[in-house]
Amino acid sequence: MLNTQRMTLAAPARGGIQRSFAALSSQASSFPAAHPRLVRWLLLLTVTYVALISVPDPPKPRGTGLDTSWVLGLNLAHARGMAAGRDVIFTYGPLGYLVHPEPASSTPVLAFVYRIGLYLLGIAALCRLVLVVESKGAAFWTSLILGLAVVLDALREENQVMLAIIMLALLTLVDRSRWRFAELVVLGSVAGLAAMVKLNQGVEGTALYLVVLATVVFQAKPVTPGVRRQALAAACVLPLSIVTLFLASTGSVLALGPYVRYGWEIVSGYSEAMGLPGPLWQAALACATTAASLITILAVAGDLRSLRPGFAPALIVAYFVFKHAMTRQDPGHAPAFQVNLAVALLFLLISARKTRDRRLILGWQVFSVAMGYAVLVESYPGSDSEITARLEVRQVYKSWAAFRHWPATWAGIGAANEASRSKLRLPNRFQQLIQNGTVDAIPWDIDLVEANGWKWRPRPVFQSYTAYTPALDRLNARHLESDRTADFVILNFAAIDGRHPFLETPLSWRALLDRYDLKLAGDWMLLEHRKTSRYEPLVPLGASAAHWDEDVPVPPAGGLLVMGPNIRPSLSGRMMAALFRSGAVYMEGRFSSGRRVRWRSVPRNLAAGFLIRPFPQDLQELRTLFLPDPFRNSPDQIVSVRFHADKPGEFDAEIPIEWSRLPVKTAGEALDSPRYPLPSASLTPLWRPKDRRPAPLQAQVRAHRNWVEVTPATDDPQLLFDLGTGLGRFRTLIVRARFEKADRIDAFFGKQVDGRGINGVVPVAHQWLDVYLNMSHNSFWEDEHGTVLRFDPVSSAGPGTAASIAGIWGSTQAAPPAWPDIEFYPVPRSEAPDERSSGR
Repeated sequence: MLNTQRMTLAAPARGGIQRSFAALSSQASSFPAAHPRLVRWLLLLTVTYVALISVPDPPKPRGTGLDTSWVLGLNLAHARGMAAGRDVIFTYGPLGYLVHPEPASSTPVLAFVYRIGLYLLGIAALCRLVLVVESKGAAFWTSLILGLAVVLDALREENQVMLAIIMLALLTLVDRSRWRFAELVVLGSVAGLAAMVKLNQGVEGTALYLVVLATVVFQAKPVTPGVRRQALAAACVLPLSIVTLFLASTGSVLALGPYVRYGWEIVSGYSEAMGLPGPLWQAALACATTAASLITILAVAGDLRSLRPGFAPALIVAYFVFKHAMTRQDPGHAPAFQVNLAVALLFLLISARKTRDRRLILGWQVFSVAMGYAVLVESYPGSDSEITARLEVRQVYKSWAAFRHWPATWAGIGAANEASRSKLRLPNRFQQLIQNGTVDAIPWDIDLVEANGWKWRPRPVFQSYTAYTPALDRLNARHLESDRTADFVILNFAAIDGRHPFLETPLSWRALLDRYDLKLAGDWMLLEHRKTSRYEPLVPLGASAAHWDEDVPVPPAGGLLVMGPNIRPSLSGRMMAALFRSGAVYMEGRFSSGRRVRWRSVPRNLAAGFLIRPFPQDLQELRTLFLPDPFRNSPDQIVSVRFHADKPGEFDAEIPIEWSRLPVKTAGEALDSPRYPLPSASLTPLWRPKDRRPAPLQAQVRAHRNWVEVTPATDDPQLLFDLGTGLGRFRTLIVRARFEKADRIDAFFGKQVDGRGINGVVPVAHQWLDVYLNMSHNSFWEDEHGTVLRFDPVSSAGPGTAASIAGIWGSTQAAPPAWPDIEFYPVPRSEAPDERSSGR
C-alpha cells in the first residue's frame, strides 16, 4: 500500500523526471539502424528492467474495517462453496478472492499461482512483443510505459489481469506470424479469467478480445478455410474459458446465468450509486488530455490508415480507465488515469508506420505519464519514496523473498489478520444467544462475524452499499423474508458517502424490520429471525408530486408511513451516467422539533418506498422500531422533506410520490417482556436512606428522613452507591428520585469508562419518578458489573440544581432490548416519599 503520510514533494525531483522523459522522447525514434546488436542489447536491458520494477507485491495483512470485510467475504465465500450469482453477489466474481487473497480462503497455492502466473505471462508477452514490433523505438517505449503503468498504479494488484490482457492484445495486433491465432487463444482465455475476477474488467477484456479478433480476421484476407477454422476456434475460447473457470471455481454452471444477470445490474448501477466527485482539476485534466490527444492525432497524423487497427482498442481502454478513475474519483482510483491513458495510446504507437506519427503519439504519452506522476504524489504525499524505490529496483528483493518463502508469508498474513480481528470479539452474552446459529452482518461487518467464530450466512448482495439497483435490493429483501436467511443479524446503522441506510436499500430495511426481533442492543444490535411478519401489507394512502428543492409536507397519517419518490433520469442524465458519473441526490428533512438533516440517497431504489415516519438517525433511535408501538419513545417525527440534486438537469423536473401506511400486526401478539412498571413486591431493596450514605464526588449530600439530597459543586457531580457483591444478578435497577431540572442523567458501573454506562433524559422536573436503569442493555454489565453504582443526577448544564434520591431496588427481569436504556415512571401519590412516609 502507498504511504499516505503527509510529505512534501521536492520540486527538483519532479522537474528531473520530466526533463528525463523529454530527453528520452527526443531520441525515441532514432535507434541506430546500423547497429542492430546495440538495439537488441538495449531492448533486452529495457525488458529486464521493466520485469524487475513490475514484480508484483505480495499480499499484505488487512486489519479491520469495511474494505477488509468485503475481502474477507470473497475469501470465505470461496472456502465455503458459495456460488457467485446465486449465494453471493458483488463487484468481484468467483475468482475475485485471488486479487485480494486472505488465508481464510484456504487456497495459498492458487493465490501464489495467480499473481506470479499473470506476471510471467505479461513478461513473456512483452518479450515476444519487442521482437515482432517493426519499430524498435516503439518497442522500447512500449516496454517502458508498461513498466511505469505498474509503478504509478495505486491499485496495481487489482489491475494486474487487465495489464496482462492489454499486453496480449498489443502482441496479437502487431504479430503477423503463424503464432497469431495461438496468441488470440491465450488472449481469450485471460479475458475469460478477467470475467471471473471482476465484472467491469470482464466487460473490458471481452470488448478488447472481440475487437482484436475482428481485426485479425479482417487482416487475414483472403479468408481461407484454414483461417476460418482458426478464427472459429478462437471465437469459442472466451465463452469456453468463462464456463470452464466458473465450473472449476463454483462446482456448477447453473449459477452462471444469474451471475451474468446480476453482474450486469451491478455494472449498470455503479455510476449512479457510487459516483464520488474529487478535485475538479483532475477531471478537467483527464478530459482535456484525452480529447486533445485524440484530436491532434486525427488532425496531424500523416498515415491514418496505418493507425486504424489501434483506434478501437485504444478507445476501449481509454473509456474504461476514464470511468474507473472518474466515476469514483477518490485517491485510490483517480491517480492511475493519466498513466493508463498512455497505455491506451500504445495501441496507436505500435500501429503507426511513420516516424512522425510515432513521435506525435509518444509526445502525448510522455506528457500523460508525467501528469500521472504529479497526480499520484498530489493524492498520496510521500508516495514518491515508494516510486523511487521501485525505479531504483530496491523493492525487488523484498518482494521475491516473500514469494520464495510463500508458506511463511501466507502464515504471517493469517496471524496478523487474526490479531487485528481479536479486538472485535464481543461479550459472552452474544455468544450465549447465538451458540451454533448462523449470522449475517449488516451493513458490512463480516470481520466481526469471523472474529467471534460465528457461522456466516450472508444475504446475496453481502455488502449493503453494493445493492445499486431495485433488482438487487429486492433480491436481498426476499432473502431476509425467507427461511434461507440467517438465524441472527449483527447490525450497525451505517452507510457510505453520507447516505442514510433507509435511502440506500429501502426494501431490504423494511424486510429486516419485518422479520427480525431485537435481542441485544449497545454499540451493536443483535437481531433474531422471527417466523412471522411484524407488518401487514402496505396500505396505499395516495399520491403527490414534488419538484427539486421544494418542501414536501409529510402526511399526518397515524402509524408507520412509507414514502416512494420516483426519481427518473433524463436523457442527458443517462448519457452522463454512461460517459462520466451521475450527480448525487440528497433528501433534506425537517423534524417537529425544528431539527434538520441531510442525507444522500441511491435515487433509483427510492421508488420501492422507504420508511419516513419514524425516520431514525442513529442506532439508538432505530431501537424504537422494534417496539410494539414504535411511536412510544419517538415523539420527534419528520414533518417535511425536500429533494436536492447536484445536477438537477440529469433528472426529470417532476418527482411523483406514492404514500403508503405500513400497519403493525397486533392480533395474537404478546409483548415478550414484564409488565411495566414492575410491582413493588417483585423488587429487592438495595439501598435506602437509612443505609450508609453514598460517597459524593464534586457534590454535597444532605440526609433527610426519607431521602438524601445531592447538590452539585461542579459540572460533573457523582454519587457512588456500594450495593454489594450480588449486584450482577439484577438485570434492572430502579432509582426513586426527584429532579429540580429536566436534564440528562447517567449511570455507570465497573470501570465507569469506555462504554460501561447508560444515559437518559429526565422528562419532567419537581416530580418523584421511578428511574428504570435497564442495565442488561449494556454488553459489559454481565461480566463487569462490580459492586458500585455511580449515579450522575445532572449533566454539565445542571450545576446549582438539586436532586433527591429515596431508594434503589433491583429486579432480575429485563426490559426488551428495543426499549430505552433509561425509562421514567411517575410515582403514584400514595407511594411518593414525604416526612410522614418511609417510601416503599
